[in-house]
Amino acid sequence: MIDFVIRFGPWIAFILVMIWIVSTNLYPRYQNYRRNQQLLDEIDDKYENLRKMRADLIYHIDWAIDRGETRQARELETELERIDKELEELRDRYHAIEKGKGSSNKII
Repeated sequence: MIDFVIRFGPWIAFILVMIWIVSTNLYPRYQNYRRNQQLLDEIDDKYENLRKMRADLIYHIDWAIDRGETRQARELETELERIDKELEELRDRYHAIEKGKGSSNKII
């Protein structure tokens, strides 16, 4: 028994120290990295959806102008400005999180 402790004791201590290092340092970092990547994916999905909406809106604005419905075109242009503003906010938030300066809160 004493021979076993002398032979494998340092290895067991080394393994226990490595388990402690991984559980206290590396695993929380991995969780934070995963959370940020999921948030970036959510922002990216919302950004792509807004870009598609923007393209459809531009098509409808052109269509309204061609039909002579300037009032409808103006209403759609205000919606286009709102989408542009939201796209800019999402872009800024994405870059902030990517650089590690943003919070890891969920995007609405």
